[in-house]
Amino acid sequence: MRAVLAVCVLVAVGCTGPIGQPAARATPQKLASGGVVEYPVPDPIAPGASCFGCGQASLGGIVAGPDGNIWFLDSGHYKVGRLTAVGAVTEFNLPANVGGPVGITVGPDGNLWITTAALGQGRPDWILRMSFDGKVTPFQAGVGDGVSGTSPQRITTGPDGNLWFTEAFSNRIGRMTPAGTLTEFPLPMARSNPRAIVAGPDGNLWFTEASWSQPVIGRITPAGSVTEYRLDVPADVYPSEMVVGPDHNLWFTAPQGKFPQPSIGRITPAGVVAFFALPSRGAASDLASGPDGNIWFTDPSGNTIGRLSPTGAARLFALPRRNSQPAQVTAGHDGRLWFTEGSRVASIGTTVPEVTLDAHVMTFGAGSATPHSVTVTNTGDADLAITGVALAGADQGAFKLTSDDCIRHRVAVHASCHISVAFASGSDPGVHAAQLTITDNATGNPQVVSLVAQLPDCKLPVFTNTKSTTQGGFLNVRDGTVSLDPNGGFVAGDLLSHSVATPVLQGQVPAYYDRAAGRWVPTGVGAMSPDGRRYAYMDYRRPFDFQLHAVDVATGHDRLVAIPNGSWSVVGFTSDGVYVHQSYEGIGPGLWLVNPDTGAMRQLFSDAAVDIVSGQVAWLEMRDNTDPLPEPPGIGGANNEIRGRDLKTGVTTRWFYRSGSGVRVQAAANGTIIVGGYDGAGTYLWALSAPGQAAPITVPGSEDAVPWMGGLVADSNGWWLGSLDGVYLWTSRTGAILVSESLAAPAGTCG
Repeated sequence: MRAVLAVCVLVAVGCTGPIGQPAARATPQKLASGGVVEYPVPDPIAPGASCFGCGQASLGGIVAGPDGNIWFLDSGHYKVGRLTAVGAVTEFNLPANVGGPVGITVGPDGNLWITTAALGQGRPDWILRMSFDGKVTPFQAGVGDGVSGTSPQRITTGPDGNLWFTEAFSNRIGRMTPAGTLTEFPLPMARSNPRAIVAGPDGNLWFTEASWSQPVIGRITPAGSVTEYRLDVPADVYPSEMVVGPDHNLWFTAPQGKFPQPSIGRITPAGVVAFFALPSRGAASDLASGPDGNIWFTDPSGNTIGRLSPTGAARLFALPRRNSQPAQVTAGHDGRLWFTEGSRVASIGTTVPEVTLDAHVMTFGAGSATPHSVTVTNTGDADLAITGVALAGADQGAFKLTSDDCIRHRVAVHASCHISVAFASGSDPGVHAAQLTITDNATGNPQVVSLVAQLPDCKLPVFTNTKSTTQGGFLNVRDGTVSLDPNGGFVAGDLLSHSVATPVLQGQVPAYYDRAAGRWVPTGVGAMSPDGRRYAYMDYRRPFDFQLHAVDVATGHDRLVAIPNGSWSVVGFTSDGVYVHQSYEGIGPGLWLVNPDTGAMRQLFSDAAVDIVSGQVAWLEMRDNTDPLPEPPGIGGANNEIRGRDLKTGVTTRWFYRSGSGVRVQAAANGTIIVGGYDGAGTYLWALSAPGQAAPITVPGSEDAVPWMGGLVADSNGWWLGSLDGVYLWTSRTGAILVSESLAAPAGTCG
């Protein structure tokens, strides 16, 4: 044990003026009902990556302040934020010489206390005291070894009136007085990686140790005596966050590791441990003790907020936006649970109405005036209040609400109401699309039903490729049903698959339906010859010596095309031949053209990486190094622009640029390209019909990207794509239209 007197250091916004006096504590209200309400935190620059100081909000720690406001940490902006009861967001800068904010609590002196970690930047870590007007006083958080620092994590007020925090890198627990005097206590187990810490119901401090070798829950007395409870779980189950539950036990997160499924752990003050399994493949990220007597948790991988009773009964509530990145959670003074998301602060009531719709798509035929109805059922645990029912979207005027017993009604738990919509006969020809939006107090608000009229009378080839099914079929786009094709089955292998139908065709699935030949072909649309008679595939079974094959679809004749050893991939098959590039874990620069009959091969260029060749254009991904934002997280570099190169003239044109992102061309047809991209906030799709003219492919009625999972096929109707919602049709006029809830990937043109 050693004592260190922390001296106030003069910094840009520190040590200036008196500490503000806290306002009177807000009076707790009765338990709140209702779904998720979100408050965005504005970005000074967009887009960017979820990392320190790169221009995009990246929210973490959160606490209910005694001033009646919600306070949160924004590591992306190096700020501490305040959210008032009316939704006003104010952010306060942290000193320039401190690391990113990690943990936040209300101190015994009524101020906010914050841990910051420089994360190996070779400068000290700090504990910050912040008044409610944003004035900061820093205190050094001990001394670490080398450039690692101490890496302070969570912080809490102890029963002795001091601040207690964990030091992950220095293997110690820190105690700091409100005046800044620091005492550090080493932990018995080496490299224990202490993370969360809370004041226990027994007058001691309890903490988690996310050790690589042995999961441990620790207890330390105010005098510094440490007891460690080793958990009888696999070594890769790391306890991280912790909270004191309403039952006066300690609850902690237990990421899955080699556990059969994700769990939340409980330890009594006597050291008795139990685990409670969660009902999904997600995992609890943070915990809070709710005013309703339950434990609440965030689940970023499942994109949910969860509730767990002291007896282990769990329920998950889906968040309104995909990839919301829920992080930390706390109980507010208003009876709601408050939590941080990637760039938002949100809250949820302790009793939550939920909506189940009997259909998310209504499909209308041409000239049909028959109304279609949707049933709205409250499957939650509180009354559902529906405050608005409306039509929206490109063709909302072509549809009409004909009946509605939902608006301005409260729907009891397990009760239902109904809304009917009709399509106006005599509308202009072509596909019409709109959305029925239902505004309510449930999570997932607003609820959206896709309205589609006058879809083409065609069958869309679709393909399913799961652990149990590798099968092609046809989607009737007018009624949303899928019929499997008995000739569309494949025997799937890890690297090579083959058809059940004869003649047997080898390649990779998912397969593409070749209308010219009337059969399923195990390759992508880009590897089909323009006349549909042949396709190319690469056999990957010989490491770093991939073999090119050209196959006649009608006869099944499979010809090995001799090319030099290497990690090759097919990027196009045109009338000029088969285009290949070199790729393994990434795409190498260069493009080669192979004659599929003679094997003659020549390199066309070597200065850029090629995603796809379509017609006579090679689509390149490149990097503009003047980008003011850093590359998004991930292994290897990321390219932020797309260029098209004419293979006849060599002229190269910049089509797309996205700052702070990684992008690539996913598909190209009919003069349009689909670009996929990602940054720290998620993945996206854009459609471009000309240089610089990018239209985002988003879920109707929201800014969320369509959750694309496979299949991008263009025909005269537009672009068909498969998603986690179902099958979408995208056109430049209507945007994305959900036409079926079938979870299958489009695999050919609609005919």
